Amino acid sequence: MPTEKEYVQWLLAVPQIGHVRCQKLLESFESAAAVWEASSEELRQIPSMTAKTADEIQRSKRVYSFQQEADFLKRNGITVIHRTDPDYPQALLSIFDPPHILYVKGKLTAQDHRSIAVVGTRSPTSYGILVTRKICSELSAGGITIVSGLAYGIDTVAHEAAIQSGGRTLAVLAGGLARIYPVQNQPLARQIIQQGALISEFHPLTPVQPNLFPVRNRIISGLSRGVLVTEAARKSGSLITADLALEQGRDVFAVPGPITSPQSFGTNDLIRQGAKITGGSQDIWEEYPEWETNDSKKDLQSVSLTQLERQIVEIIGYGGVSLNQLLNSCRIPSADLYQILLAMELKGVVKRLPGQMYMRDNV
Repeated sequence: MPTEKEYVQWLLAVPQIGHVRCQKLLESFESAAAVWEASSEELRQIPSMTAKTADEIQRSKRVYSFQQEADFLKRNGITVIHRTDPDYPQALLSIFDPPHILYVKGKLTAQDHRSIAVVGTRSPTSYGILVTRKICSELSAGGITIVSGLAYGIDTVAHEAAIQSGGRTLAVLAGGLARIYPVQNQPLARQIIQQGALISEFHPLTPVQPNLFPVRNRIISGLSRGVLVTEAARKSGSLITADLALEQGRDVFAVPGPITSPQSFGTNDLIRQGAKITGGSQDIWEEYPEWETNDSKKDLQSVSLTQLERQIVEIIGYGGVSLNQLLNSCRIPSADLYQILLAMELKGVVKRLPGQMYMRDNV
């Protein structure tokens, strides 16, 4: 006798039955098992249920094999987690419309409740790549799980940075786990399985479709405590993830970029709208002090600094200051200040931002 979880898997595998229709059917029949037992006439009484969809459900009953489905999942190393299972991510349960089931390839762990989603443009600049790699590496080294979507660009950089730092990363797909997209990221997907997990709410054989990306994005934000957008144009899909994060009560962080770069227009807009300006991983650590460990940030006292350098660190702070502000505060020649700031960058104490801005770097 199939379990309720297996009946839900069957229902979501029926063509034209997505998350919304599945929810309506479960509300009407109270269980997926009851939907299996329902007649065509009973199915057609459901609001918005077309005769074609009702017939599709009936047809699927004749061809679907619970045993073949179980064998297929086992061969492909895919596990299924129902939202009533104890290992279903608790963070997802708090959103408005959590997936009924998750297909997982890899492993979810308790550590993953400390997670930050990192998203952005598929065509990053060298600046976007640099800041994404740096922030993700530092967060990952401090035990934070990086969540993203396996897309080209920022997603790829975020996953790779986490892996290279020896940390965990989760990739949420807009299609089935047996159809990795983009194809060029299949090697990266295999690495993610070893240091995290691939996740999808769609049947493993579901092809990627444009309309599935916004649906997928709610899971990326839902799994995370906050969403960081490192570089994004005004029409970037990553801004949808930021909007979903706000709806779900998650924090939104954004990295400022050059005002002349179209790839930063979206992130700069987010900051104007209230996203937390993020110049480094410390800006995220500050929001979650309970996450901090001895390895998550450097001890300023352990860094060899001159008295003037320490004064500059205090002036700069975590909010950042402009070069002109530093010149007015320090009252030293600009050429000398440039040399001092360069030395402090090399020591990993401050970082330079676009627009001649400087900020403390994770100390």
